Amino acid sequence: MWSSEVQNLEVWYGAHKVDQMERLRGQQKSSVNYRHIVDWLVRKPGAFANYRYRDQLFPTVNFRRVYDFLREVMPRRCDLRYLEIPHLAAKENEALVDDALRLLLATNIGRKTLREKQPFEDFVRRRKLTCPTSTGC
Repeated sequence: MWSSEVQNLEVWYGAHKVDQMERLRGQQKSSVNYRHIVDWLVRKPGAFANYRYRDQLFPTVNFRRVYDFLREVMPRRCDLRYLEIPHLAAKENEALVDDALRLLLATNIGRKTLREKQPFEDFVRRRKLTCPTSTGC
C-alpha cells in the first residue's frame, strides 16, 4: 500500500517480514545499511574510497573516528583495515564492537591494537565473554 501516510517500508519473504526501513520521501534521498553491502566491500576494498554513500557506512561516531585514525596512521591500507571492523560488527554485534572501539580510542595501547588485525578481533571477543550484553561494562 503506497500512500502519504505510510511511514515505513516492509520487506516480506512469503509470510515472514525480513526487514523494515523508514520510507524516504523526495529526490536524492538514500538509506544504506552497511550490513547489506559490507561483504561485497571487503572483497573489493578499493571501491570504498569513492563509494557514493560512504558516509552512511559509519554506523556510529566511533566507527567514523576509527576510520579517521586509520587514515592518519596507515593511509594506504586504511580502507581495507576499516572494512574489517563493520564486517565484524555485522557478524558479531554492532553495540559490542562500538563499545570496543570506544575503549580502544581512549588509550594509546588501544590505538596500537587498531593497527593490527588479529588483536582487535580478539579484544572484541574477550569483551563478548566478559560483557555478554551491551551494558557498557
